[in-house]
Amino acid sequence: MLNVVPFPTASVVSTFEEAWRDIPASMKTRSLSRAKLKPIWDRHAKAVGGQDVLIAALRAYLKGDKDLPKSGGPGLQVWLNQGKYDHWLEAGNSVVEVSAKIGQLVFADPDIRASVVASCGLGWVVSYLDPCELHPDRFITPKTAFALGKLKEKARELKAAGIAGIRPKA
Repeated sequence: MLNVVPFPTASVVSTFEEAWRDIPASMKTRSLSRAKLKPIWDRHAKAVGGQDVLIAALRAYLKGDKDLPKSGGPGLQVWLNQGKYDHWLEAGNSVVEVSAKIGQLVFADPDIRASVVASCGLGWVVSYLDPCELHPDRFITPKTAFALGKLKEKARELKAAGIAGIRPKA
C-alpha cells in the first residue's frame, strides 16, 4: 500500500492577485510594481503559515484599521516588510480578538465554520460565509449577489460542511 500525502494547495497557491484587488488605490500607488511585490507577498505568506493566513490578515486590516480611510495606508511592501500583518493575524492577536468581541460577524454555527475554514481558508470564510444568515433548515442567505456567486463556486465544500443549500436574498 502506498502512502499518499496531498499537497496543501490552499496554502501554496498565491493569493497576491486577490490582495492587490482588495487594497485601496492609495496603497497601490505607494507600492512597488506588482512584479516586485508578488515574491515579497509569497515569502511573507510562507513565513506566517500560508497564503490563506496572510490574505485573512490583510482583509482584517482593511476592515479594522480605523486610520486607513484618513491615511490611505502604506505601500503593500511596507505593510509586509515591517511585519504590520502581525497585528492582524487571527490566532492569539489582540486586534483581531478584540474586533471579534465587539461584534464582528462570525458564522452562526462554529462546527460548520471550522469545516469551511479547513477547506476554503480563513480569508474566504471571513469574506463570504461569516456575513451569511443561517436558517434552521441549514440553508444560508448571503448578503450580496457577489457573495452568492462566490458561495456557489464552493457549493461542494459547503455541502460537505453541513449546509443544505443557498437561498438568495428575497
